[in-house]
Amino acid sequence: NDGYFTDLFDGPMSMYKLLPGEYEVFTIFIHGTSDLLKIRPDQLRAVLKGRNVVAWYFVWPTTCATDGDGYVRERDFFSLCRSMERARIRTGWPHESSLYRELCGKLWIPQ
Repeated sequence: NDGYFTDLFDGPMSMYKLLPGEYEVFTIFIHGTSDLLKIRPDQLRAVLKGRNVVAWYFVWPTTCATDGDGYVRERDFFSLCRSMERARIRTGWPHESSLYRELCGKLWIPQ
C-alpha cells in the first residue's frame, strides 16, 4: 500500500531520515514474470554507482498459475536473485535471498 512505501522512503526510520543525501533509488516496475525476465543484472549493475548496492523486491513469488499484478513465478524470481547477487547486487528486502527462498518454499518444515 502507498502508506507502506511512504514509511520506507520518508518515514521516521526511512533511508531519507537515516542516511540523508547518501543513497539513490532506482525503480523497476514489475507487473509479472515477463517483466522480471527482462532485467539484465550486469547492465543494471553498470549504472549503479554506489559502493554498497542492495535490491529491495516488492513482488509476490508464487507457485500458482497467478501471474501479474506483482505476482511472479517463484522459480524465475529466485533465479533473478541469484543472477543479481552474481552481479554484486545483494538482496536486502524482504530477506537475504536464500532465507527468503526457504521461507517462501516452506523448506524448513522437513528439517
